[in-house]
Amino acid sequence: MERLRVTGVTYLGGHPRHPRLIEGLRLDVALAGLSVGRPLRSLLSVSWPSLTSLYVLTVEDVERKAHSWEFLNFPNLPRTWDPGDAASVIGLGIDDVTCWLLVPQMPVRELRTRLASWTLGATDAQQQAGTGDAGTPEQTASQAIALWRAAGLGREPLTDRKTLSYRLAVAEQHRRSGDLLSALTLLQQLATQAVETFGATDQATVVARNNLAFALAVGGFRHEAIEAYWEILDDLAAAGIADQAKAEMFARQNLARLHDPHWQP
Repeated sequence: MERLRVTGVTYLGGHPRHPRLIEGLRLDVALAGLSVGRPLRSLLSVSWPSLTSLYVLTVEDVERKAHSWEFLNFPNLPRTWDPGDAASVIGLGIDDVTCWLLVPQMPVRELRTRLASWTLGATDAQQQAGTGDAGTPEQTASQAIALWRAAGLGREPLTDRKTLSYRLAVAEQHRRSGDLLSALTLLQQLATQAVETFGATDQATVVARNNLAFALAVGGFRHEAIEAYWEILDDLAAAGIADQAKAEMFARQNLARLHDPHWQP
């Protein structure tokens, strides 16, 4: 299976060992993992099991959320780059930090399509070769890609409550492992998708919204968590929902904790 190679990549920063902007790199996606660098010299290299998060975003996405918790360590874009150009921003979760890459002249849709095509090719090659036993590079890559897709980091649409439940479990795994940034990113996306798909007061949606508010609270984002909980309670009250007493109680209990100035996450 050939690797996917993206050239003309600019490393923006994010990793403490590499604080400066570096242009003219290439990103290689292979069964063993991801690497960023030049021929015969690797700047960053991460195996699939070690990759904690993967973002493929537009520059507009990043600029719109530049001061939010999602992009706390996002570096400045290069001054020589024109914001009007088509480009993609890639975030790689490595060693408890997020490393940011800029791919000029490649729209997000094209980059996501190339990643998806490579994923399908890797899976087909694995099946045709009869490989995929536990512990092989093919199986490791397949599992990592499956996690990426299931978690919605590839921004697949949310179609049913079972998928939502699974993705919420992935987000909780991120939170419990200490990767709060990935958990919050995923939970915000899931809450938004659930509202659009099932409605703001659907039981599954309320669970997703409660999980997001809770993650914000334990992450120290007290003001955002309070707003999230009040939005849930207001929506339930406006809709006259009477069969979600447990969700309402959970929200009110956590609101009480958040309003206590002595409470610490």
